[in-house]
Amino acid sequence: MNQESRFSRGTSAGLLGLGLGVLLSLVIMFIPLGTGEECTIGGECIPVRGAVGIDYLLGVEGAEPVLFFWSLFILGFALLGGYGAWRERRVLVWVAAVVLLALTIVGLASIGLLVAPAALLFLLSGFWLRETQPPTTKGRSVPRS
Repeated sequence: MNQESRFSRGTSAGLLGLGLGVLLSLVIMFIPLGTGEECTIGGECIPVRGAVGIDYLLGVEGAEPVLFFWSLFILGFALLGGYGAWRERRVLVWVAAVVLLALTIVGLASIGLLVAPAALLFLLSGFWLRETQPPTTKGRSVPRS
């Protein structure tokens, strides 16, 4: 039984990229990206959880805004690319793919490898999406005067 999917390959890849982008955004926003230790002068060390993006929004002392804004940046472009894939608008998918690919390259030492799968899925989606053709008119053409 051969059943056709109602989504094209490009749409499927774009929606998967959307899911990965949203998941990555939530990870950066809510999951600590590392742990550390704070040691006192007396030599006592206390484990400390890593930074999360939501700390900045909640006003935690010493919280950096970087993770919060990167999370929103990734979320915004993942939503843009997912919308473009859903509506089969190649330009929107390409914008999301290029921006996330640039973030992958620029942030290679930090979050670049986390962003890479979503960027690659949007690239695939951009290649695989069908060209939208304007409808052809049938019948007689109207003479131009």
